[in-house]
Amino acid sequence: IRLPDINSLSLNYRDFTNQFFVQTTFKRRFAVGVKTEIQRIRAITENIIEENDQNISDNSTYFNAAAFLKLDTYNKRYFATKGFYLDLEFKWFIASSDFANNFKNYPQAKGTFGFAIPISKNLTIQNTNAAGFSLEEVPSDVFDFYLGGNNQNYINNFVSFYGYEFATLSDDSFIKSEFDLRYEFLPKHYFS
Repeated sequence: IRLPDINSLSLNYRDFTNQFFVQTTFKRRFAVGVKTEIQRIRAITENIIEENDQNISDNSTYFNAAAFLKLDTYNKRYFATKGFYLDLEFKWFIASSDFANNFKNYPQAKGTFGFAIPISKNLTIQNTNAAGFSLEEVPSDVFDFYLGGNNQNYINNFVSFYGYEFATLSDDSFIKSEFDLRYEFLPKHYFS
């Protein structure tokens, strides 16, 4: 479903996800694992009525499998001054209860890479890059990437993007890069 050009949309979105994963870590900085998940998605809008008079965008249960790789050498969780960060995931959408009768299985990849470098004692530059893409064209928009807002809620494919309201931009792929120049003027107080 591709949405027409509209100014606002009222969406009731529910996601109930169960995951089973196996993960191993090395030196408390590197993790690799696999997971399966069952995901129940219900997205309802009354703003857009389809030709068949249905106002439900999606009401399906999905079965997915994924592999992931993570590396975190940042020296601090927030406002890191040195280190690297890597978070990669390859997910395969295997099956669906297929509310819209148009599901086909497909793979999707997404990841984040970042690093922080101290320029001086109190000045740090941090770069964070994120990307995601579906490897095949998919008829449903429910697992597209939605950019906007300054949220840090990483449910599904919602990605923060300053300057736009929550989930304003959407498509089946994205690339984002962010540079943050940070100055610590007092302990634990920053200009960014």
